[in-house]
Amino acid sequence: MLGMLGFGLFLENIELAKETRGPLIGLHKAIGAVFLFVAVWRVGYRVVRGFPNPARTMPVWQQNLAHAVHWVLLAGVVIMPVSGLITIPAFERNEVLAGIGYFAHAVGAKLLLAAIAVHVVGALKHHFIDKERTLGRMIAGGQAQAEGQHAETI
Repeated sequence: MLGMLGFGLFLENIELAKETRGPLIGLHKAIGAVFLFVAVWRVGYRVVRGFPNPARTMPVWQQNLAHAVHWVLLAGVVIMPVSGLITIPAFERNEVLAGIGYFAHAVGAKLLLAAIAVHVVGALKHHFIDKERTLGRMIAGGQAQAEGQHAETI
């Protein structure tokens, strides 16, 4: 996802000749279409499995923020490829639909980048300030402790 966001920002902000830009946009859309399948699996996995328990008790506002950011990230990984696909030529004949797609893709990218930044800052805060194993759990891709238990501090 980060690579696609970077690639999209590159395409949006760099002046390229039409004959260079067109194939790059095509590649971006093709990767996005493949990514959609992975994204749907990921969202389904998270919905079925639920979110890991916090490493320790946090203030309610932090729990709410973490929960909201997790849902924005999950929504973003589906909304970005879907909104990108709506901008393909077959859909561009419907100006309203194409406009919604372009808007959702542009705004969604910025919201997703903001959510990623908040997520990274939160993970680093838990690791370096709170001395928790949250970052290790994230990197390992699983829950460090059994359901219902809190992870120990570093």
